[in-house]
Amino acid sequence: LVVSFEADPDFRTRVLALDALVPIAAPDNPTPRLSTADLARALTGQISNWDQAGGPDMPIVLHAVGPNSGLGKLIEGRLGQAVVAMIWHPDQATLARAVARDPWAVGLIGKSAQGPARALPLTDSCGFPLSPDPTAIRAEDYPLTFPTLLLIPPRRLPLIAREFLEYLSSPAGDQAVAGLGHVGRGIQRHPLRDDGLRLINAIQG
Repeated sequence: LVVSFEADPDFRTRVLALDALVPIAAPDNPTPRLSTADLARALTGQISNWDQAGGPDMPIVLHAVGPNSGLGKLIEGRLGQAVVAMIWHPDQATLARAVARDPWAVGLIGKSAQGPARALPLTDSCGFPLSPDPTAIRAEDYPLTFPTLLLIPPRRLPLIAREFLEYLSSPAGDQAVAGLGHVGRGIQRHPLRDDGLRLINAIQG
C-alpha cells in the first residue's frame, strides 16, 4: 500500500483523505495576507520582494520540495510551469521547519504538514478570503484542495491488509486520518449559520 499525491496505472487508486495547499511563512513575517495571483507570481519568480505582495520591502526567499517529488509535481501541475525556488527540501517537514526560522521565507505545503510555520491567509483576485477549513476543503470551495491517494496493488491482499482497508472505511478510521491533520471522507453535519462566507462567495461568483 502506498500513500501518494498522484495515481499510478499499475495500482488501484482510492481517495484516503483530502488536503489543501497553503502558503506558509515564519510566525514573525508581518505580511497580513497573500492573493492567489501573488502566490503564483512568487512561486514562478515573477516577483521577488515582499512589498510586491503587500508586505515589507524585503526579498522573498522561496523554499520548495524537490521538483520530482509527488508534491512538487502536484504544485507544478497546478501552476502550469516550474517552481523557481532558491532553497530545495527533501520533504514537507524539513521545508516547514526551515521556513519557520526565516522571517522572509515562503513556501507552499500541504495544510496537514504546516508544522511550526504560519499559514498565510489566502485571498482571491478580488480580495475575498479563501479559508482552508474542513468544510471548504470537503466542498472543494478552497481552490488548492487536493486528494491524498492510497495506491493498492491489483491482487488479493493478505488478511491484515484487507482488514486495514476496512478500518480506513469506518468512522474510527476516518477520525484517525483527521487526527493526522487531513480532512476525512466521512459524512459530517455542518450548521448553515456558519456557512455565510461560502454563500457570499457563491453569490458573487
